[in-house]
Amino acid sequence: MRREPRRGSQIVEFTLAAIPLIFFLIGIFGVGIGMWSYHSVAAGVKNAARIASVRGAGCAGKPCATTIGYYARLMLSGGVPGASTVTFNSAGGGQTCSTLSGCANDDSDVWPSLPATTLGSDVTISATFPFRALLPMVTIAGSASIGSATLGATSQQRVLF
Repeated sequence: MRREPRRGSQIVEFTLAAIPLIFFLIGIFGVGIGMWSYHSVAAGVKNAARIASVRGAGCAGKPCATTIGYYARLMLSGGVPGASTVTFNSAGGGQTCSTLSGCANDDSDVWPSLPATTLGSDVTISATFPFRALLPMVTIAGSASIGSATLGATSQQRVLF
């Protein structure tokens, strides 16, 4: 007696294996996007703080002094998301931009201000940004809502000359 092959079993097996694999791949891509976003923010904040520290004591009240808008444009061109909340702190005071894009046109506020440009003083730039996962059902450790988190980076530099 000859037995007939079962038709359709390969489709069922493929479906059972492919669905978890697709979710796994989307999760890998989502983590990669999150890591890239965090790295962009960390590098942008570090670069802006470094530039603020080298334009320290010698630039107070001179044409080489820089504005909040300059640092905002610098960070935006470095890949920092425009929705980031950025805080500029120094011994002379601080300023917070609710969105980095909103501060890009602020060419009136010079930062760091005069008291912060003394040798040995610190300048600090902090940025936080909302990150949404590709799969909303995947939770991110420490997040208050499902599939989203607030990531951030801080850089502190000392004015050395």
